[in-house]
Formats: sequence, structure tokens, C-alpha cells
Amino acid sequence: MKKLYFIIPAILAFIFLYFYLSERKAIEISVAAQKARLEQEAEIRRQEELAKQDRARKEAVIQAEQRAKEREQKRLEEEAQKEALQTANSDREKALQERERMYKQSIKSQDDLAAAKDQLARARERVRLQQVQIDHIKASAKEAAAKRSIYQDALDKLEIAERAAAAEAARLAATAKKS
Repeated sequence: MKKLYFIIPAILAFIFLYFYLSERKAIEISVAAQKARLEQEAEIRRQEELAKQDRARKEAVIQAEQRAKEREQKRLEEEAQKEALQTANSDREKALQERERMYKQSIKSQDDLAAAKDQLARARERVRLQQVQIDHIKASAKEAAAKRSIYQDALDKLEIAERAAAAEAARLAATAKKS
């Protein structure tokens, strides 16, 4: 029985060696295939990872460019908005100045109009007074002409009466000399 303890393990070891040696190449091939497959999978993963990194890098560059464009566009919009605001403020200031100038000009025009109306009223009053004076002078001239004509008639009558009186006196004197 002691030999049996030695022989059974030896037989089992020979059986194991037989199967092991016959399967060792298949195991090595399968291990090599598995190792190659794992390496290939690792290479594929590495390629995929590199591709992902490249895509991520490209996307990052595109996004960075897009953000830069957006920032530039935003900056341009802000500048345009500032310029529009500044232009609006400038236009508002100009409008206020123009309004103030127009207001002052309207006040001056109103004052000038009031002064012109006053001058016109004074001129009309002077014209009216002059017309009254002219009418008075014309009336006085007519009256003077009428009085002159009356006085002329009276003078003519006086002169005729004086001549008649002188003729009468001469006749009386001639009759008195004759008598």
C-alpha cells in the first residue's frame, strides 16, 4: 500500500503531464491569442482615446474660436451700443441746445414783434395826427381862401366905395368950385 501512495500520484502526474504537454501549445496559443487580443483591444482603446482626445481638442479649439468670435461680436455690439448711446446723447444735447436757441430766438422775435407793433402803432398814430393836421390845414386853407375871398370882395367893395367916394368928393369939390 505504501507503493500505491507513490504510484497513484506518479500516474496522475504522468496523466497531467500528458494532457498539459498536449494542451500546452494550445494554451500558449490561446494565451498568446488572448494576449494579442488584449493588446489589440488596448491598441484600439488607445486609438479611440487618441481619437477622442483629438476630437475633444478640435472641439475645444472650435469652441474657443467660437467663444472668441462671440466675445469679439459682443465687444463690437457693446462698442456699437456705446457709440449709438454717445451719438444719441450728442444728438440730445444738440437738440437741447437747438431748442434753447430757438426758445431764445422766439423770445427775441416776440420782443422784436412787440417792439415793431409798438413802432407801427406809434407810426400809425403819427400818420393819423399828421392826417388830422393835414385835414386841419386843408380846412384852414379853405377857410383862409374863403375869408381871403370875402376880404378881397370887401377890399374890392371898399376900393370901389373909395373910388366912388373919391369921385363923389371930386364931383362935390368940382360942384363946390363951380358954385
